[in-house]
Amino acid sequence: MKWYDVKERSAGEKRLILTYYIYKLFGKFPVKIIAFFVAVGTFFSSKDLREYSKKYLSVIGVKPNNCNVFRHFLSYALSLVDKIEVFGGNFDKKKIATENVCEDFWRYREENKGAVCIFSHVGNIDVARVLIENEQKISIVLSLEQAKIFRNFLCKISSSKNINLVPVEQIGVETVIDLKDRTEKGEFVFIAGDRTSKNNRNVEVEVCSFKVDFPLGTFKLAELLELPVFFISCLKSKIGYDMIVKRAKNTSSKQMAVEFSDFVTEQIKQAHFQFYHFCEFFK
Repeated sequence: MKWYDVKERSAGEKRLILTYYIYKLFGKFPVKIIAFFVAVGTFFSSKDLREYSKKYLSVIGVKPNNCNVFRHFLSYALSLVDKIEVFGGNFDKKKIATENVCEDFWRYREENKGAVCIFSHVGNIDVARVLIENEQKISIVLSLEQAKIFRNFLCKISSSKNINLVPVEQIGVETVIDLKDRTEKGEFVFIAGDRTSKNNRNVEVEVCSFKVDFPLGTFKLAELLELPVFFISCLKSKIGYDMIVKRAKNTSSKQMAVEFSDFVTEQIKQAHFQFYHFCEFFK
């Protein structure tokens, strides 16, 4: 099952809003308890997700036992709690370490120059927005067909006015022209580099020495925009999050995809349980 075939498992928007009010009234701890029980329920009710987790853990050399599978599920559930904190505008910037962010990234942001940021579903990329979106507009290319309930919930509680959502299903020549105009005004374009498209071509690369498909369109778009390209991730740490940004050395789409696959492998090696692809990822 590919990621775009996975059906959203959600408690419903009303319950999510209730959870947000619990967070607003009582803080993060009770919401973490809710997330724990959500992880427990998902673990026992979703055999297919358990199997995908076991396959992934086997690939990276971690014992695919039930204890580690549950740790994987719980890590994801807690990352969603952090997303609520980020979108609600309450995440503390001091919890984000930036020692591993390349200097070019800050320079382009300070000089109000556009760039492309390619991220993966390892870690919690939304945390990076805390350091970016308040001072700079960003365009996020994403699928509007996936996780509709949770995404709509996050949009409702969002305190940011600097985000432009670009449906990946509608990308065409006009979209590229619009993004070019936006980046000329200093916007950053964020797009996932590790989720294949249902309709477009893919490129085969290696992650953790196993073959996987990446969406060629992501890297073609980066190539067409003719902008600096950064690979970016945010990994959970003991004190908060570690933001990691590297500038891509290659400008051709296929070479860029290979370079990005090496970046993803590095992130997985640093954070085994922060790999959030509960689907058929490795061939």
